[in-house]
Amino acid sequence: MTTTKPIGEFVLDVHMLRQQVEGHKAEKAMREATWEMENAPLLAYLKEATAALEVAEQALRDAGITIYGATGNKQPYPGVEVKILTDIKYSEADAFAWAKEHAIALRLDTAAFSKLAHATPIPFVTYFERPRCDLARDLGAALAKEAAQKDAG
Repeated sequence: MTTTKPIGEFVLDVHMLRQQVEGHKAEKAMREATWEMENAPLLAYLKEATAALEVAEQALRDAGITIYGATGNKQPYPGVEVKILTDIKYSEADAFAWAKEHAIALRLDTAAFSKLAHATPIPFVTYFERPRCDLARDLGAALAKEAAQKDAG
């Protein structure tokens, strides 16, 4: 690229633009701080509601797994679904020895080994299932569906 002005002018341009950017960043930080102060009650309510939601969602998941354990029903309520995940447990020393024996590693890549162990039974790996309860993103739709089923029934 050919330039039509001296390099000193480029330096000055960059310097001035950097000052502008820093000024805008400072203004933004000041406005954000002001907004947070003005909206402190809202932010506190949001924090409390988020914490309460996390507790309520975990209680709902626990209830779904409890019902699944008692009945085997994987859909104990609309919007609540229990999925069975397969987990594995193994000794890293045994896994590393196995990986060396099968010439797939000089050091154990636990992520790769776990994928392989999920796909191919390995004698020293313990396989076990655990339920996980998923919640529909739109529980309102699930509740409406449940209400419609009750009205129809």
